Order: sequence, then C-alpha cells, then structure tokens
Amino acid sequence: MADKRRIELNPRPTAPPTEERPEGEDDDPSWKEWFRHDFLRYCFFALSLAALVFIPLEISRDIRGNGGLIFAVIAVVVLIFLEFLIYRMLWPTEGEPGEDS
Repeated sequence: MADKRRIELNPRPTAPPTEERPEGEDDDPSWKEWFRHDFLRYCFFALSLAALVFIPLEISRDIRGNGGLIFAVIAVVVLIFLEFLIYRMLWPTEGEPGEDS
C-alpha cells in the first residue's frame, strides 16, 4: 500500500507559573468603568468621524461653488476644536479607569 503522510503537531509550550494575587485585588475594571472608559469613548470617536464627514458634505451640497468649499473647511476646523473640547471635558485624564484628577 501507499505510504500515508503523517502530520505531527508540536505540543503547546507551557506558560511559566504566574504570581498569585491576593483575593479581592482585581486589575479588570468593573462593567460600569469599562462602559464609561472604553465603550463610550469608541462611540464618541465613531460619532465624531461621522460628523466630520457628513456635516461638511451637507454644507458643500447646500451651498454650490467655492463658498460651499470654504464653509465646509471652516466647519471641519470648528468641529475638530469642539470635539476636542468635549472629549477633554468627558475624559479629562489619560489614566486608568476610575482615575479622576
């Protein structure tokens, strides 16, 4: 009979033992902290990008010619500034969740 190919898999390397943490000490943020710190931040960026795309497009569509382009560029600059201020107001520090200083 024909020789069969054999595929041999190397076993996964074992991870070095991790240090035991005392009970009650947890690095994972709570659900509320994760929601405020991560999820709402993602939503803010998505809405900010949508505003940066659609508002200037609507301005340039409503106002024909060079005037629409100028107002669209002004709108982009104003939106970026306002979004930065709102971001800093909602998330004042770059620290970990729960750090408000």
